[in-house]
Amino acid sequence: MPHHTPIAVVESVDPLSSWREVAASGNLPLLLIRHGRTASNARRRLAGRLDDPLDDEGIVQARALAERLSALPRAALYASPLLRARQTAEAIGAPYLDADLQEMDHGDLEGMAGADVAARYPEVLAAWGRDPSDALIPGGETLRQCRDRTLAALGRIVSAHRPGPPIVVVGHKLSLGSVLLTARGEPLKGIHSLDWANTGIYLLSWAR
Repeated sequence: MPHHTPIAVVESVDPLSSWREVAASGNLPLLLIRHGRTASNARRRLAGRLDDPLDDEGIVQARALAERLSALPRAALYASPLLRARQTAEAIGAPYLDADLQEMDHGDLEGMAGADVAARYPEVLAAWGRDPSDALIPGGETLRQCRDRTLAALGRIVSAHRPGPPIVVVGHKLSLGSVLLTARGEPLKGIHSLDWANTGIYLLSWAR
């Protein structure tokens, strides 16, 4: 999918209340949520497609998220099928799973810490540091490829809905984060400075 997409980030201190303005404008509100914490997050290891469960803190975060969303109407709930996203979504309700919402495929680097990557794949790490957009990870995918498939998945999702209560999507920092950057009109190398805490929420406005 081309990067010129009909989406925008709604910068709001309370995205859970701002969705009504999006729906009233005729656009579809999407709440993008990063999954709860895992052991890989705590140890700063590359999880990628590894099926990590939530750790104890992640379970607490998911329960707090569910409480925060308990009074929120929603059109539907979608999630990546990876366990950490699925567990987070299941604390909220019964999600539809979409494989194209999975995290970026880290290929041969999955499960590795940054120091290990620097020692074994210095060229890959250097390319990622310069601009991750098209830096190919051995056995994996580029951030642009990840962004494009995630955008395609979200496009399919919104095509099944009309403006109204928000569509809730639970996923991952790189896959959903790359979409967030595109919605802001920012280059993908901005992923280096994207601060998205576990169970953090962003609101998107998607024009039909």
